[in-house]
Amino acid sequence: MDGHSIYRIIEFMKFTTYLIFIFISIQIFFLWKDIDKSKVEIESFFSDAFFKKSSIYVFLFSTFSITHEFIEEINYSYFYIYFKILELLALISVVLFSHGWYCVLKPWAKKKAIPQLLLDFK
Repeated sequence: MDGHSIYRIIEFMKFTTYLIFIFISIQIFFLWKDIDKSKVEIESFFSDAFFKKSSIYVFLFSTFSITHEFIEEINYSYFYIYFKILELLALISVVLFSHGWYCVLKPWAKKKAIPQLLLDFK
């Protein structure tokens, strides 16, 4: 498999990951609008497991982004694939971070999520 094929596969994966991130972000937006903020318990947001996972995702995003910038400055052509892989990994860590927030917010929403509303034909 040549470098161009790998590049195209990575670009497709990045595009798909962007679409997933946009979908989850829209879901979070609609969930946040449906949450009764006066009844939300703050402890659910700051549990140890959630804080550790969120911290790891932010750390990974930062590490991948900084490494991406260093490799970009080296400017060797054979590093280009690694450059794109680091972009993809940084984006995946952001998607995992937003998915964690979605999972924490979902139980507090009063209404059903948008995909569930679209699936209920009653």
